[in-house]
Amino acid sequence: LSPVCLGSLRRAASINAEYMGVPGSVLIDTKHGRDTTGKTGEALYALQKSISYFKHPSIKQAHRAHQWDLKNMLGITPYIKYVKADVRPFVERALELFKTKVVPVSKHFTTGVMHNDFNDANILVSEDGARVTGILDFGDTVYTWMVAELGVAMAYAMLTKYGKLIH
Repeated sequence: LSPVCLGSLRRAASINAEYMGVPGSVLIDTKHGRDTTGKTGEALYALQKSISYFKHPSIKQAHRAHQWDLKNMLGITPYIKYVKADVRPFVERALELFKTKVVPVSKHFTTGVMHNDFNDANILVSEDGARVTGILDFGDTVYTWMVAELGVAMAYAMLTKYGKLIH
């Protein structure tokens, strides 16, 4: 995403949270350290625990085909041609391993509803970063393999600043 787009997303998240009366700042806009990163992990666990007990007719909306659902990873195969040539073999190998190692055993994976977009633009924290005050953007919520939630959160942590120590 471009810096303009990211800025717009940040403003939208802040406005949304403010409108909804949720205190705190979007994590992407804060300085934080290891304790805050740990708190985000605890918040993700609490969210998943809460969602697992959530019973409501609207939950059926999570049972859908979604391009960001990890179990649909093979759906990116037609787009490999757009990946840089020097990176393409790694992507092809990852897809091959997914198809031959993950898919055959996936019927044994625990499934449930997951947020699927747990990143620093969707996490609200207190001004001192000592606690998570809210989680935003449930638009990518899906019913899928529960292990994927941790994978998505860890990938974002590696790619964005919330997994890095910032002082």
